[in-house]
Amino acid sequence: MMSGNWRALASVATIAVICATLIAVTAAWTNPSIKANRAEKANRLYTQLIPNSGTLVLPGEGNCEQGYVGLISVPGYAGDIEWVYRYHASRQTLALRTIAHAETPGIGDFIDSQRSPWLRERDHNTAAKWRNLDAISGATITWNALQQGIEQIASKDYGCE
Repeated sequence: MMSGNWRALASVATIAVICATLIAVTAAWTNPSIKANRAEKANRLYTQLIPNSGTLVLPGEGNCEQGYVGLISVPGYAGDIEWVYRYHASRQTLALRTIAHAETPGIGDFIDSQRSPWLRERDHNTAAKWRNLDAISGATITWNALQQGIEQIASKDYGCE
């Protein structure tokens, strides 16, 4: 009877190892594609944020006239929320687009640039106006992540007066 229990335990352990290995191999195999797709999406969003600039402004670069673009990642409810942003330090205006998030569908949709116009409608808001927006009911952690990201962007020293 004891050998039957060991055999069952060995079978379960073997299945668990095989499943874990398959998951790890799949994750390693798809990770480069996921990163490439996110980078492509970020590049499309950068061009949306700086229309008609005539020059490509790379993430982390910019000037006081056109604004600075960058990538920011802030912990949300179900993982990190990644945004690309344009910040005009001289005017203190901010525009955001979401690259990736795992927030609850329906509740966190307001930050999803493809599902909701909420972020686009606030493209020319000042950082102070962003900070003073009313919270979104039911999305407290997502809202706090948004506020944390805005604070990180606005408090950065861009060298503009």
